[in-house]
Amino acid sequence: MVADKWNHVDKAFMFFSEKHKTKSKFKLSELAKYTDWSIPTVRTYLRKKWSTLLVEDKGTFTVSDSFSKYDKKSFRQHQSQMSEIDDRKKRASIANHTSIGSVRTFLGEIEKLNSNGELYYRGQGYFGFKAQPSIYRNDGLIENEHRMYREIITKCPNDFQEAASTFEHLVKMQHYFLPSRLLDITKNPLIALYFACSSEENDDGEVIIYDFDMNDIKFYDSDTVSVIANLARRPPAFSIENIKFKSEEEFNKEGEIKLLLHEIKEEKPYFAPLIKAKHLETVVCVKPRLDNPRIIKQEGAFLLFGINNKKTSCADFSERKQALIDSKRLIVMREHKHKILEQLASLGIMRSTIYPEIEHVAMQMKTKYES
Repeated sequence: MVADKWNHVDKAFMFFSEKHKTKSKFKLSELAKYTDWSIPTVRTYLRKKWSTLLVEDKGTFTVSDSFSKYDKKSFRQHQSQMSEIDDRKKRASIANHTSIGSVRTFLGEIEKLNSNGELYYRGQGYFGFKAQPSIYRNDGLIENEHRMYREIITKCPNDFQEAASTFEHLVKMQHYFLPSRLLDITKNPLIALYFACSSEENDDGEVIIYDFDMNDIKFYDSDTVSVIANLARRPPAFSIENIKFKSEEEFNKEGEIKLLLHEIKEEKPYFAPLIKAKHLETVVCVKPRLDNPRIIKQEGAFLLFGINNKKTSCADFSERKQALIDSKRLIVMREHKHKILEQLASLGIMRSTIYPEIEHVAMQMKTKYES
């Protein structure tokens, strides 16, 4: 590891030492702030390196007694060794899939696809990262989703004047990088390849392919979309665990469902009290209105996630919707990411075209001309 990375690791050691000594609880956001790591980085280390060192309890953590065997030097060794072990395991698993090292290789694989429905793609910078909406990647976020939804509209009302539904509000929030229950996908495989290469430069990426039946695809004004999207406005205690097996009539008489129905009727006054429990626990592909330059440029659509029994648990997304090519996934090798980005740029796919807003165009120009 370079000196800068050791600086982060040493800060983590000091943080853990203090928390272990005082037996005090902490949140991942505190650890991220202290170490100058991002929340996603901290969560990755929690999963890959610290699973035996930290104990979680309802969103807070304590340092376990197993930490006491480490001093600063041995903690560095632990961090480094775990990285090497994880990397070897990951590289070994990649051998079972298709390695992508160029745009040509990628397109050659995509040509093998055959679908009776519609294909969509998602690029991820880290191979093995669970495709899950950002609102479910942090306990504090999902517990405050209903507050964030109302707060941003309250503070920035002019930005939401054109949004006619809760789903369109969520799309706007996603546009401004506020965590939501949406997951970006695209019709353009090259856009997905760009996203697989443009982040996590030290990790292998992946392009995930989804094959949807026509029944799985909804438009922005669908009633099913309204039902799932309005879960964002319900408090974290919302649950159907004890009522979902009731008859449809009895289910819609439940207080929790009546309140959800009230939210839906704000955008669709005609909506009948016929909410189906199974719809609340599904994931649907949604085609948005093409009224956003970024969505148009990215040929974007969204996966809209429901719940699993209760609001704080994310709906399961069936892996059978994921298409494999010759029973293999498409893995973008980290050592080729930069080369692939250059190849994509020659085809007109770069940050300034994917994010057409002026601040992103300016950043692209700055990067291009910096010495």
